[in-house]
Amino acid sequence: MYHYNILWGTSEHVTFALMEQFKDYGFNNKSTSAIYLRPAVMVVQKGNPKKIESFSDLINRDDINKIVVNNQTLNTLTSGTGIWEDIAGREGKLDDIQKFRKKIIYQGQGSGDAFKYFDKTYADAWISWPEWYASHSQKIDVVNIEPSRRIYRAITITKRNNVSEETNRFYEYLISGKAHKIFEKYYLVR
Repeated sequence: MYHYNILWGTSEHVTFALMEQFKDYGFNNKSTSAIYLRPAVMVVQKGNPKKIESFSDLINRDDINKIVVNNQTLNTLTSGTGIWEDIAGREGKLDDIQKFRKKIIYQGQGSGDAFKYFDKTYADAWISWPEWYASHSQKIDVVNIEPSRRIYRAITITKRNNVSEETNRFYEYLISGKAHKIFEKYYLVR
């Protein structure tokens, strides 16, 4: 049997699901802290051959194929579920969602699945998180989403009840901001 002391959540809906799944192991939302935010980004092919400059390009240009994550069919969690819809709908224009939707060529079952498809098919853009760029910068580039459409999701840490002092110190280190340089490497903000 595994003994988990800390759970890492990649968005609030993921954290909520983890609390339900691990409640019998002493986890609950009372010991959850949102420690960083991460912005959604546009992952593009290395060199950005389509010269994508903004999310509006993904809405208005017919020459850009897109990959998104819409994981509702597998028994897994992903923070990327539906982020494209949040971004495309941010300005309250139904037409933006309809235009964006027309050029979706793949809906991944999670970020790993979406990255594999993006990597092998040479799709033009993938709506995801900056850590994918940090981990694969030799293959891909990232384009930031313009401020008027940019969304963020929280990174959370949850500590199990009655953990060791060592676990408590590590938890305190993570939530104190002293680990900032580590998180900053992956483009996370406070």
